[in-house]
Amino acid sequence: MTRKIPTHSSTVQRLVDARRTKDITPLDEAEAGQLLSVAAALDADRANVALMREFRIALKEFRRNAEAARDGAGLAEFLTDALAEEATE
Repeated sequence: MTRKIPTHSSTVQRLVDARRTKDITPLDEAEAGQLLSVAAALDADRANVALMREFRIALKEFRRNAEAARDGAGLAEFLTDALAEEATE
């Protein structure tokens, strides 16, 4: 059985979708769009160290804002679990 390896883009899309269930501001949308575009670029060139660094910075900022905005629904834990899952696959 072949296991499908998730892409950075698919993982980020899950994170963005989870974030969209909350009250989302235009700034949140902009950050989500930036994170998705960096993830897509990284999927196209996984060996690019500069893109990986930018991805990590964008993801950290997205997570920080998600944690600040969460209302007890466990969004930060969801983000952490999704990232851990991405790292192990």
